[in-house]
Amino acid sequence: MDALERSAFKQRIKREAKKLGINLIGFANAERWEEFAEISSDYYPQTIWPWCKTVIVLAVQIFPSMIETTPSVVYSELYNTTNRMLDESATVLQISCTGTGTGRISFRVTAMEIFLFLFTNRKQRFPM
Repeated sequence: MDALERSAFKQRIKREAKKLGINLIGFANAERWEEFAEISSDYYPQTIWPWCKTVIVLAVQIFPSMIETTPSVVYSELYNTTNRMLDESATVLQISCTGTGTGRISFRVTAMEIFLFLFTNRKQRFPM
């Protein structure tokens, strides 16, 4: 796939993500994990999936007024709904990417998995 085709493919993913309600989408070169060495190499995308070249990151907005209710049932419901939305959107995009004939295989990591990783490793990442 040449640069022009890659750019068109990224734009297509962005358009599809916006249709699904994703507020922010980014593409990161998988090699950046080695470059910045922010986490253990056990968690680098290319360690888990050696063929990984690009990581697609999706985000949806959580409004400050909702975060301020923490801990509450309202926040818990919003958190669960947001994670379901991200998971469903990632699955739809995964199907879209896989079905393009580009030879791409995509896997998703849930927001909860990222949160749990960051939460359980916060002391080593952010010493106090």
